[in-house]
Amino acid sequence: MPKEAEQSVTISPAQAFRLEELRRIAVGAPVPESEFYLLNYMKPELLVEIRDAELFAEKSTDSSIDEDHYALRQAARAVLLDGNGRMVLMHVEQDGYHKLPGGGIEQGEDVFSALRREMLEETGAQIEVTGTIGMTAEYIAAYKLKQFSYAYSAVLVGSPGESQFTEEEQAGGFEAIWVQPEEALRLMENDQPKSYSGHFIRCRDLAILRAYLAGFEAV
Repeated sequence: MPKEAEQSVTISPAQAFRLEELRRIAVGAPVPESEFYLLNYMKPELLVEIRDAELFAEKSTDSSIDEDHYALRQAARAVLLDGNGRMVLMHVEQDGYHKLPGGGIEQGEDVFSALRREMLEETGAQIEVTGTIGMTAEYIAAYKLKQFSYAYSAVLVGSPGESQFTEEEQAGGFEAIWVQPEEALRLMENDQPKSYSGHFIRCRDLAILRAYLAGFEAV
């Protein structure tokens, strides 16, 4: 009797990603003293650290600043692609820059629920997370704030809907645009933000997009 052919199971990148996350949780234990209290068992690769000194040559650095006592904000961001390979950018017209979609992780959220909420608010889109790109660390002296952003790749589920921008974002001329990743990189490289915080945003999101374009592969 002929041997039965072995059946192979094919899983999507998103399914493979979720399985790997479960494996990491199983083998990793939280580190109580870690500032990464939301996902302290899986710290992504650090892509860049950003400080005033790197962005503003004319600014003098106060050596007495204790960054350990800065307020901590954690955020979730994504390189989100549609079925045609285009990615979404937030065009902030009033401030003269483009940014990746995403925002702060709110009380009671984990990074993935925050990411899905932010994508829905800013692009009107449901998403499927496919992998981890890395994280960025911003030390924003004027605000005495350190911001850790966790960046992921994701794909659109269905079609994008209407963005639900806040009043502040509407006043800033926020608009969701869909462009090829290479065009997104060109736009961001040519941006000249008008505000202090805009320079941090540009540097942060360029690091994330460059890491993605440099050969990122979904887990």
